[in-house]
This record gives sequence, structure tokens and C-alpha cells, in this order.
Amino acid sequence: MSSKNTLPTAIQLLKLIGGKLPVLSAYFSPQSPAFERLKGILKSPDFFEKNESFVNAKEVVTYIQLLALLALSLDRGILIPSIRRVTEKDDGVTIIWEDGLKSTFSWGLYNRDTTDFFKLLTNRVLGIPAQTGHFTPKTARYIYVLLEQYLKTIVQVKFRLQGLMSAPDIGLLTSKTENDDIIFILISGLPPEQLNIFLIYIQQFFPEDLEIPIGPGNKIQICPLFQNSTSDIQFLLDKLLVYYLLYTSPKIPIIREITRVKTRDFLIELLSNQKTKAQTLSSVQDILNQQVTVRESLYQLFLRQLEKLT
Repeated sequence: MSSKNTLPTAIQLLKLIGGKLPVLSAYFSPQSPAFERLKGILKSPDFFEKNESFVNAKEVVTYIQLLALLALSLDRGILIPSIRRVTEKDDGVTIIWEDGLKSTFSWGLYNRDTTDFFKLLTNRVLGIPAQTGHFTPKTARYIYVLLEQYLKTIVQVKFRLQGLMSAPDIGLLTSKTENDDIIFILISGLPPEQLNIFLIYIQQFFPEDLEIPIGPGNKIQICPLFQNSTSDIQFLLDKLLVYYLLYTSPKIPIIREITRVKTRDFLIELLSNQKTKAQTLSSVQDILNQQVTVRESLYQLFLRQLEKLT
């Protein structure tokens, strides 16, 4: 299973961000008028929408939208479980959140769609109660602090992944790691047939009536979901996100502990097979190159720039 198939939501989000950077190159040059204009806006004490030079500047609005997407890019881990989908069509972006709510906005337009997205992001990702979607200089500073945290996290993940790649006993290293992202990357790196086997294996340790909420008024039964294998990669990924919820949810501590223990047991045994280990490490290397390193570069780029802007 290649990383392109393994983490499509994360990869698509990174592609969206990277794809817009060439349009904004002038804003990363401290000597340019564009940089000075953005600097003035970020130092303004008012809501951005009160500043005509912001509202009427499509590229500046696009920059702020990119900041918001960056804040989402490592939310709750490398799998970004807070969102199910992110897509781009024509000049618009659509995000489906984990509970089914949908955010849409058009690049460069500061309108109701954009402020609605900012409102959800401020509440859910930045943890700031917000009644409106006003994006202020203070919001940008919150994102700066968050990106600093993301950079520290991704550097740690990179270090651990490099350790995995060179470890003589990957099973032993896996059994000792306390970094959840490493476990999720290893699970994501499994070939599809092994991922199916893993989900069938782990459901046998759960109560038959176990169910978890996946949206307002909606619940899903775990055992029937995991019991049957599938060749549909997208459906397999949806199952993987449900597994992620079981692994991390503090609301079901016993199930969470079962999930963690049985995941490590499965990985230790599975990765003792040299063929599976080689396939998995190949996928891990792809994730390291295409996601971890890309995130590290993006966070460094924007942090350096924000330091000069604010």
C-alpha cells in the first residue's frame, strides 16, 4: 500500500497548501511591497474584514486561508482524524469534518463561507470559543504557536521513523514506542491484505455490541464493520479512521487499552516476517519522504515568515 493510498486526506491537504505557494511567492520576500502590505495587515488591531486592503486583496485572503489549513494539517495527529475528506474543485475547497459537517470556501474570497470555516477551525482546532468567524491578528499568533508545536512533533516523528528504518528488531522497537503517530504510520504502511487481517484480528477482542458515535445522532457498530475484508481502498481507509478513534478515545478507556495492547501484539508478530517488514518499511519511507519531510519544510517556511511579519 503506497502512501498515496494510505493517507489521502493528509496528502491532499498538503497538496492544496503546496499548490498555492507559487502564487504567493512575493509575500515571502521581505523586500517586496506585497510583504509590507501583509505585515501591515497582520499588525492591525482590527478584524481583518474591516481592512479594505485585506478584503480586496485576493492573494492576501489566500494566504490567510493557507494559514488556517496549516493549523489543520497535524490536528490530533498525522492522520488528521478531525477531518474525513478534503477536496479541491475549480477554485473551491471542501472539507468534511469528522462529524459530517461541511466547510466550503473559494480561494481568495473573504465571504460567509470563509468566515464559517474560520469559526469551526477556531473552535475545534485552536480551542478558542468563537461566536463569529472573524480572523484577527490574534488568531494568526495562535496559529504561530500551534505551528511551533507541530514542528516539534514532526521532528520527533521524523527521528523515530528514521530509527525504525534502521532498527535491527522493528518489533521490539514498536513494543516500546509511546508515540502514537509511529504506530499509526506502521499500521497505515501495511499492505491492504494485511490491514484487512489486522482489523479482523482486533475486532475479536471487542464486545459484540460495541458501537461508537461518528456524527450527530449516528453510531456505527465496530465488529460488523471490521469483520469483513474489502478491496475498496477508500472504505479500508474509513475503517482505519474508526480504528484510530478506538485507539485514542478517552471516553472508552478499557476499549482504548485493548486496542493499544492488541495493536502492538499484532505488529510485533507480523513484522517478524521479513517480506511484510520490507513492504511496510517501504511504505514508511514513502510517508517519511512525502508527508513528514513536507510538513517539516512547510512549518519552517511559515514560522520563519511569521517571525518577520509580526
